[in-house]
Parts: sequence; C-alpha cells; structure tokens
Amino acid sequence: MFNGLALPLLVLLVLLAMPCAVLADALAGDSLTGDSLAGDALAVQDGEAFAFSWQVTQCGGTLRTEWRESGGKIVASDEVVFGSAGVQRYEILRPGYGHDLQVQREARGFAIRTRTGQGREHADFVAIDSRAVLAGPMLVTYAIDKLAELRAGAVLQIRYLIPERAKVIVLQLRVVAAASGDRAEVEVRAASPWLRPFVPQTVMRFAADGRFVGMTGPLLPLGGPIESPASLHGELQARNRRVSSRCNILGLP
Repeated sequence: MFNGLALPLLVLLVLLAMPCAVLADALAGDSLTGDSLAGDALAVQDGEAFAFSWQVTQCGGTLRTEWRESGGKIVASDEVVFGSAGVQRYEILRPGYGHDLQVQREARGFAIRTRTGQGREHADFVAIDSRAVLAGPMLVTYAIDKLAELRAGAVLQIRYLIPERAKVIVLQLRVVAAASGDRAEVEVRAASPWLRPFVPQTVMRFAADGRFVGMTGPLLPLGGPIESPASLHGELQARNRRVSSRCNILGLP
C-alpha cells in the first residue's frame, strides 16, 4: 500500500544490497484466498478530510483492492499478480486523476508504464536479480503469513517495489508494541537508517487471533487538485471479512 510519491528521487538512488527474508513460502500461501476483507479509511491533507471505504480480495495468485468515496464511486484500485518470485504484474488506477500505472516483470527486471492526468506517458525499467519482490497489498498478506515469527521477536526484511519512483527498496518489519491479549503492532520502515526519514512509515495492527484490524500509513487514493495531486497518509480500519469457497476477484457473493 506505499504509493511512493513522498520519496525523494535522489535519496532513492542509494540502492540497498542487504540480505532479505526468504519469501517463497509466504507468497505461495493462501491466507486470504476466497476471502474478502473490507473497511474504512480516513486521511487529512491541508485541513481537508478524505473518507473512503475499501475492499481487498484474493483469488489464488491475484490480489485486488478497490477504494470508494462516500458516494460509492471508485477513486482508486490496484491489482497485483504474484508467484514464488514475487510480483509478476501490477496495475494502479486512479480514475479521478487520470493516473494509470502498469508494471510487468520481465527476465531482467520490471517494465513500468505511467500515464498522468496531464496526458503525459513515460516508461521506466527497474533492473533486479532473481530474488522475490513484493508490491501493493502483498505487504499486508506477507505480514499476516509471518505474524507468528514477528511476535516471537524476528525482524524480517523484504524487497518492495515503489513503481511511481521506479525503485525497489528494502523494508524492515518488526513488532513494536504488544498489548494485553497478545494484540500486536507491526512497524514497516526502510531497512536503511539513511532512508527512514524519507520513507513513509506504516504500522499494521493485528488482533490476538492474527486478524488484520487496521493500519496507519500511506493510502492508495490521492488528494488535492488534479493538476498537483498529493499522496495521502491516514488511518485504515478493517470492518468486515467474508469467506467464500468460490474465488471471484471482483467481489465475493
């Protein structure tokens, strides 16, 4: 869920070569397969409040999120197709701003195509090795799969794609607070101390039974005028989880 617009490009030129946690087992899991998780989110930008409802669904190796304003109109969505090597294809749509972004994994990296609200288009390429890379809502599903290890004190690292900046950075996950009843807060921050002041921090909250219940951090929708959109940072709460034996990426019955 980092949209990356707050990351200075020059700082991100410092590429990291730190060892990462092995992701294949987590990426192959089906912790949300056949499920629909939904909730609300609130952000405040320059004194203006933005309220959204959101829903994430998973069908096998595809994750999709939809964000709607109070009237029900979709203001942002993303879809990531992944496998044992991490993200294979990723798409972000923000129709209110005319902003589209498509990522395709190729043999030596990610091909990224971006269209902005001003009608401009440009292409980027991020060279990577064979290690797994996560993107978008995969961050939450990874934390769910690894929650027992995190609660036991493990500090995990993942490589995460920020497509708006055409960069892959290393993120660190660790439990920073454990409340009564074994509830937990998982902090996500840049692994490099040099990058931490510039990477939006995320804190995910989990109930005692491992349910994802909320998050503080960057949100997928944008705010502000169309000519100068800005990333939003806010509070997200999970309200409802439905389980179905049928897999329908556009919504569960």
